[in-house]
Amino acid sequence: GKNKTGSTILLVGPSDGGKTAIFSSLAYNHTPPTHTSLQQNAALFRSPSPFHRKPLQIVDIPGHPRIRGQFSDYFQNGGKTKVTGGGVRAVIFVCDAAALTRNSSSVAE
Repeated sequence: GKNKTGSTILLVGPSDGGKTAIFSSLAYNHTPPTHTSLQQNAALFRSPSPFHRKPLQIVDIPGHPRIRGQFSDYFQNGGKTKVTGGGVRAVIFVCDAAALTRNSSSVAE
């Protein structure tokens, strides 16, 4: 049968963890100075690998305590996402090791 693997990669984690920097590097091939995000960033990423031609949707979920639970929206509606219509392929938890002590309660969630 056809491979039903999802095409969305979620970047999640506490504020100041580096999610937006990783997102920008993947989506735009550069890393501008960033600040705490209050809204999601999403972009299509085309892998340079000849073995993976299908674009992936990369989604940067804000780490702000009031909105970081938005990632669970991607597991509703049968896991279908708005942009690609596919499900979630991976969830990448991003945190800055230097900030672990400062954000320990956020990381624990």
